[in-house]
Amino acid sequence: MWTVDVGDKGCTSVSTTVTQRISADGLHWSQPQPLSITQPGYMIWHLNVIYVPTTGQFVSVFAAYPRGRSCNWTELFLADSDGTDWATYSGPLLTQGRGWDSRNIYRSSLLYEPATSRLRVWYSARERRTNAWHVGYTEGLVSL
Repeated sequence: MWTVDVGDKGCTSVSTTVTQRISADGLHWSQPQPLSITQPGYMIWHLNVIYVPTTGQFVSVFAAYPRGRSCNWTELFLADSDGTDWATYSGPLLTQGRGWDSRNIYRSSLLYEPATSRLRVWYSARERRTNAWHVGYTEGLVSL
């Protein structure tokens, strides 16, 4: 299980740490172990991680906001791992739009199809004008 430790400041935290806990039975969990996943200049907020058996990699999409701002400014980023080291990409996978996803890109889920290199992402986002939440879907080709 992967979690984000934001400390006691919540959405205005100036540092976050992604951690992993392991369980053999889903009831008893190890202590959180910090991972090497970071996005330079951003605070990781929410993440989803999947394992891709055909490539032996973990893939993550995560919402992150720029340092010095709050979680109302999140964008969506992509990372992958061999199980030990994490690689992130220099820019966001998905940024705030102009309509229903204009406030922030928030929690997301993903599906990766190795045969086609297609990444499918379902995400929640908030509209700036009405502050209403919505769910969207996007897909694209990603080389892992």
